[in-house]
Amino acid sequence: MALESAEGETLWTMKELEETFKASGAIKNRHQIGIIKLQKGRYKLSFITDDSHSVDSYNQVAPQDSLYWGVELYALSEDEYSKYYPVLTEDENQTYMLGTNVMSLFESSDNKIWAATLGGLSEIDPETMLIKNYTTSEDSGLSISNVSVHDVCEDNFGNIWIATEDGLNKFDRAKNEILVFREKDGLPSSNLRALLLDDDGNLWVSSIKGISKVEISDSSKTPIFINYDVRDGLQGYTFIGNAAIKDSDGKLYFSGPDGFNAFKPGTTDKSLPKIVFTNLSVSNKSADNLYNDLLETKDLNEIPELNLAYNQNDISFEFSSVHFARPDKNRLQYKMEGIDEEWHDGSRRIATYTNLDPGDYVFKVRGSNGDGFWTEEPKTINVSITPAWWNNTYAYIGYGLIFFGFLFGVRKFEMERRSKMSEYKQSELRAEAAELKAKAAEAERKLLEAENERKSQELEEARSLQLSMLPKELPQLPNLDIAVYMKTATEVGGDYYDFHVGIDGVLTVVLGDATGHGMKAGTMVTTTKSLFNVLGTKSKYYSRRFTK
Repeated sequence: MALESAEGETLWTMKELEETFKASGAIKNRHQIGIIKLQKGRYKLSFITDDSHSVDSYNQVAPQDSLYWGVELYALSEDEYSKYYPVLTEDENQTYMLGTNVMSLFESSDNKIWAATLGGLSEIDPETMLIKNYTTSEDSGLSISNVSVHDVCEDNFGNIWIATEDGLNKFDRAKNEILVFREKDGLPSSNLRALLLDDDGNLWVSSIKGISKVEISDSSKTPIFINYDVRDGLQGYTFIGNAAIKDSDGKLYFSGPDGFNAFKPGTTDKSLPKIVFTNLSVSNKSADNLYNDLLETKDLNEIPELNLAYNQNDISFEFSSVHFARPDKNRLQYKMEGIDEEWHDGSRRIATYTNLDPGDYVFKVRGSNGDGFWTEEPKTINVSITPAWWNNTYAYIGYGLIFFGFLFGVRKFEMERRSKMSEYKQSELRAEAAELKAKAAEAERKLLEAENERKSQELEEARSLQLSMLPKELPQLPNLDIAVYMKTATEVGGDYYDFHVGIDGVLTVVLGDATGHGMKAGTMVTTTKSLFNVLGTKSKYYSRRFTK
């Protein structure tokens, strides 16, 4: 059923079956009350029923009153609304039991009521009526193994035991934790039906595969399970949920489809079984083939230890528990210390380990009789697997020496390489220095050649200048022979000569030597020559003047 606004918005709807209550009639005839404030307008009310709840046509138990079926609408005044709305709101905010089908009720030592339902487990405080639910969800911090709970009880240590269709749950309230036990822990089946606590504090559990005695210890998390079936006189393997009771004499009753069993727990057989090794296999060779080669005796139970090579690391042990009261109920467990952290079920009576690493191990086997009493000391065989010659302490020392020798060789090689590289680099540097020196010498040579060429050119220019300043012809004077010879120096100097015949016929001969060589000396000669020529011209001028 749902109430919607004209726009299609859901304003109120009937919740799930578990969140409603039953007034009368069939289990499907559920009721739910809601109060809602509506504004003026149009609304849509939807209601769906099935063929067992049609008007005047019930195929199941009909409700006691016609008002208990269908939809009833009432208009409330403001006072009525203000009165009932808080009540319903408070009701909706309360926690209710998850399941409607209660299988059993139990009162614990702290006066709490525990309700086992097919929807989970509920813890009820009768004084406040506050309810705490336990399901497979961990929202509450705790989770049970299955929501179909058939029975609940409390042991002498204050632990709550919960029988579900998938495991036996132990709720340790002191530690606030729930432990789950199934077939792997010793139960014949995880589908449990009823619980009873006997006068000795042992828990008895019925299931779909017989009855189990659970010996509880406050010091051990894992209890001891002793199982009974039709061979022990049970009416059958299957039992009915919560159909169990203990009378005032301590006698237990469990009911099943084919009758019920009644018994009073009595004394148990505490004689311990004898654990024996029946076969041993190493690298697919059985004990018969290992005699004289690996084993000194054929009696496997007299073998204190096995010393194996590194390639003999595939081992199988076969073992058995000897106790004749109920040999089919004898149990075995084994583990290999150094590999296994927990005991393994040994119902197959064989344990195989392959590719074991070199080292020391201890194989242990323990067993119990039909009444669940375990051997105090397990049967053991020490196993030692010797490492290969290349996988032992001396080999690793050798590897270390080789490694460090290798490092030393690498270091020496690197140092020699660096030394050679340094020498090579020094040789290269020397070659580069020699090459640079040669290039510098070549550059210097070229500079000298250029300088010499410049000097030669300058000297040649000075020589040409000097020669150009010498007289081209000698003066021709009567009765005077003039002979002149002049050889310029290798580096042209400032030597010069010249003649001048005056108007009066006076011959003037000029000889000079300007200090220095080269262009500077030539320049001095040129200057002097020019001065001489000027004086000569003036002399001519003055001679003309005097003549006139």
